[in-house]
Amino acid sequence: MRTIQLVLDENLEQALNALAQQKGRNVEDLVREGVELLLRHEAFIDDPAWDIIALGEGDVKDLACQHDTYIAESLESEGYS
Repeated sequence: MRTIQLVLDENLEQALNALAQQKGRNVEDLVREGVELLLRHEAFIDDPAWDIIALGEGDVKDLACQHDTYIAESLESEGYS
């Protein structure tokens, strides 16, 4: 790990210290976790693969949960088993 310096305004520092105390963790751990969450979120948002979400329309309401079933049914109807 590397050490960095960080400048926070007083309100943010107080809130971060209070959260660390409430969670029984140190500030450094919370800052690392926050940076990791931000980087994951930004990577998620900037990934062009996510642009396909909600492109289609249909009456199926449980596709996300039952996609394997629908794929299997489609393959069976086309003669695959």
